[in-house]
Amino acid sequence: TLFRSWDQGRCRWNAAGYCTRVSYITQTTCCNGSGGGGSPTPTPCTPTYAPPSISLGGYSPPYPLVLGQDPDRLGIDVTIAIQGGSVNNGCRSGRAGLTGLSLDGVSLSPASISWIQTYLNRRYPGAQVLDSYPLHPPVTVSSLPSTSATLWFHFDPLDPGTYNVTVTATQTDNLTATAKLAVPAHLLDATLDQ
Repeated sequence: TLFRSWDQGRCRWNAAGYCTRVSYITQTTCCNGSGGGGSPTPTPCTPTYAPPSISLGGYSPPYPLVLGQDPDRLGIDVTIAIQGGSVNNGCRSGRAGLTGLSLDGVSLSPASISWIQTYLNRRYPGAQVLDSYPLHPPVTVSSLPSTSATLWFHFDPLDPGTYNVTVTATQTDNLTATAKLAVPAHLLDATLDQ
C-alpha cells in the first residue's frame, strides 16, 4: 500500500450563498499499487450528502390581504427555494440531485385560528375561520433532477393570520427533508375614536 497526499478540497460558503473551493490536503492509503505503467491508481471517493435544504424564496404582494378585503383580488404567490444536500464526507465538493418536491399543504396556524375565534370574535361578533384546512393548491416545479429547484404556487387567503406552508424534498440518495414556512395574510382593521 502506498501513502499519498491528496487535495480533497472543501467548500467555504460566503455570505451570498456561493461555494468557494479551498484546498484540503490529507494523507491517505488511497493507492494499491500501479495502474499500468507504474502510475498509482486512486481509490474513488463515494460522496455522502447532507439532507436537502428548503427555504422561503419570497411571496407577492409584499403585504397580502385577505381576499375579502383585497380590491384587486390578488391572493398570494409563493416561491420556495430548494437545494440538494452538500457533500459531508470529505469527497470533492458538490450537491446531491433533487428528485422530488411536494407541497404537503397550506394551513392556517393554530395561533391564528385561536386569535380569530377569541380576540377577533369579541371585536367583530360572528368572526370565524372561513376556509377548511389544509389547502392543496396546484404547484409548478422547475425541472428535475437538478441540484437546486424552485416550487411556485398561488392561493387565495380567506382568513387573516400566519399560514404554515409545508414542503418536502427528496434527493438522489433518498434522503428527505420537510420544512414548515410562514406566509402572512393581513386584515385591514380600523379603530374609531370619538
